[in-house]
Amino acid sequence: MVRADVANSLRESGRGLTAGHHRLRAGLVVVQVAVALVLLVAASLLIRSFQRLMEVDPGFEARHLLAIATQVPQAVQKADRRTAFYRRVQDALASVPGVESAALLLAGVGIYGTMSQAVAQRTPEIGLRMALGASPAATVRLVLRQGLTLALIGIVMGAVFAAALTRLMGKMLFEVRPLDPPAFAAATLVLGAFAWLACYLPARRATRVDPLETLRRGT
Repeated sequence: MVRADVANSLRESGRGLTAGHHRLRAGLVVVQVAVALVLLVAASLLIRSFQRLMEVDPGFEARHLLAIATQVPQAVQKADRRTAFYRRVQDALASVPGVESAALLLAGVGIYGTMSQAVAQRTPEIGLRMALGASPAATVRLVLRQGLTLALIGIVMGAVFAAALTRLMGKMLFEVRPLDPPAFAAATLVLGAFAWLACYLPARRATRVDPLETLRRGT
């Protein structure tokens, strides 16, 4: 009788969360992973190209020099204010961290947020599966398999679009190939690692939820 009630609750929960909602959520994950990979590869190529360009010997001592063109605001036209303005700009530039690492981290955190939220929304479903007899390990493996499949689809799509984009960027690159294996590999590894964490951690937490408490919340 208890299993019948649980099974009925599982079916009712499935009706509440429509297939269309599942597809929309999965599509969002795939698209975000694909876009993140395209942006990561493009940013990595441009940054590495800039680094190679900066390594070229200009024929004079260029260390610790920065040349920029800017339009000074009307409010700082006086000499003393103009000097203070440029000093603030210099301090702001000096505080910028490694751009390439930051781009990778930000993209990874964004993917983690999207995927972990998608997994967390399945907590009632995970609890009901366990109430029907599924083991925590099997439940976590199921969530991992489904989540990483979406991530893999997004990575493949992103790699295709990134390959097309980087070919168009060929003239903007210096001593860096458009189809640069390290750039594609780094983006893939970072997104794959964050996707795994985004699936594993929320699923692991969800398996610790009391199935009866899940049923009471769903009613």
